[in-house]
Amino acid sequence: ILVASVGDAQESAPQLGFMAVREGSAGAAGAGTGAEGTAASAEAGGTLATSDATRQPGLVQLTDVFPTIVSWIKPDAPVLERVVGSEIRTGEGAQSADHLVSRLADDQERSENVRPFVGPFYVAVMVLVAAAALASWRILRQPIGAKVPRGLARFSAWVAALPVASLLINVVPWWRFAVPGAALFVGIGVIAALIVTVAYAVPRRDKVEAPIALIGGFTALTLVLDVLLDTVTNRYSLQLASLLGTQPQVGGRFYGLSNASFAIMAAGLLLAMAYVVARVPRRWGGVLLVAVGLGAVLIDGMATLGADFGGPPALVVGFVLAGLLIYGVRLTPVWVLGTLVAALATSLIFSFVDYLRPANARSHLGRFIQTVLDGGGFEVITRKLSQSLFGLPWWLAIIVFLGAGAAAVIWWYRRTPRPARHPERLGELAWRDVPILHHTAFPVIAALVFGMVINDSGVVIPAIGLAVAGLLWAAAALEYAGSSAATEFLGTTTSSASS
Repeated sequence: ILVASVGDAQESAPQLGFMAVREGSAGAAGAGTGAEGTAASAEAGGTLATSDATRQPGLVQLTDVFPTIVSWIKPDAPVLERVVGSEIRTGEGAQSADHLVSRLADDQERSENVRPFVGPFYVAVMVLVAAAALASWRILRQPIGAKVPRGLARFSAWVAALPVASLLINVVPWWRFAVPGAALFVGIGVIAALIVTVAYAVPRRDKVEAPIALIGGFTALTLVLDVLLDTVTNRYSLQLASLLGTQPQVGGRFYGLSNASFAIMAAGLLLAMAYVVARVPRRWGGVLLVAVGLGAVLIDGMATLGADFGGPPALVVGFVLAGLLIYGVRLTPVWVLGTLVAALATSLIFSFVDYLRPANARSHLGRFIQTVLDGGGFEVITRKLSQSLFGLPWWLAIIVFLGAGAAAVIWWYRRTPRPARHPERLGELAWRDVPILHHTAFPVIAALVFGMVINDSGVVIPAIGLAVAGLLWAAAALEYAGSSAATEFLGTTTSSASS
């Protein structure tokens, strides 16, 4: 017997629904939700239901009901290879009904409380990003020797740490506080402040590049660990029902990296790796860059982990460009073509490997191959291209992307960005003397834009990714502009002019 709710009243806020299963005389086989589940038997207790569509105990989707019923009637039915959703299955380890109900109620409370704050959070972050970016831009355009406000670099770094702090706050049960909204936003601010404080306190000498590399690395490590631990833990991931992640009431991605999470992970990882690789012997630096890049691609793209189609190609593009810049290799048509082929082949390989698994165990990667074989691949690709540019016709989106990509490649090929030999402004001075800036600017932007093209979230990926990377770049430039190195540069220039 399977019982499930199938809709909400339009006048109420979306909530997690109810789903429970009992298998004949075997007692309680499982329980879960499209949303919430309960124990099916007071005597034997029960387990939390799940499915390969969610991979979260206690969460199933409404679209999982149909393949579940079909699999009960005819497990080898051909329709299971093409159906949306996955078979509902039981979790491991029976527990008491009271425990399951208590846990599911807590999950419901968290998801219900976080949803109203998603919009205000994005607005607040964008306002803070705009304020920090504008203030930094005005200061960095000042001539060398101008006064740099103390604290502006730390403020920029603090704003850049807010996205990862919005995930880490879910370690604390903020939704149980008397005023959940206040606990949520105050907690995020405090966590971001702790991250920045530690980042600037750890390095004794390098206060320019090391702190932003630490913040970027910590951001990336948080998300990588969240994906890995989500496969072995029995609780919500940090991203699920979070301000930056996804909301279980409306489906979407329940595991792996959401598009926004991928953006800050990619930006942070490239910043951290550019810093580390530039400080180790050339040979070992290349090996390290390749190893970390492959690891990130596997975690994000493997069907059993992140199962992300659009993220791995973007990571390939970012890491290749970062390697070329760090080691001074000129970008040629061969490098461009090879990088694009490798990027696109990465997701196709992950998809094909997943397609080789049984139909009821495939993720959306394997189902994409099945869609291609059924003749629907072109429709999927053009839909994503159209959505990435606010619904423009697919052919016009292709023209825009090809034109922008060609312009970027030609610009790089003819005029690889180089630091000014005789800088006149604080920003130019920082660009010349802070390697992490010109080692990561183009790779991060290229990776985020490429990710926007392949995914269907539009400008969300470059917007949130550059909100993090851009402010960390500004923090490094401001810190250098206000350091003794900039003062010494001004003194040297003055002495030379006098002599």
